[in-house]
Amino acid sequence: MPPFIPGIQLSRLFYEEAVRPVLTEYFSDLPHAAALIGTGSDVLGFDSDMSTDHDWGPTVMLFLRDQDAYLADEIREVMRSHLPHVFYGYPV
Repeated sequence: MPPFIPGIQLSRLFYEEAVRPVLTEYFSDLPHAAALIGTGSDVLGFDSDMSTDHDWGPTVMLFLRDQDAYLADEIREVMRSHLPHVFYGYPV
């Protein structure tokens, strides 16, 4: 088991080191926002080593402008093809 990293920190690193570089390479000037939203312990800052055994890991949600929504499927496919399957020792 890799060393524990709080989920929100892990997700921030995942965006900065994995997601954003792929977006920049394939969709260079695409305006977007990225967030981790939900009710999980990782989102609320209450996660611990025990949290990693269920519904936990590097996650990011991307938000596009309405006029760019048509790119969503293409972005999803590019991410599936280019993001790592493991990030900092945790499955993606």
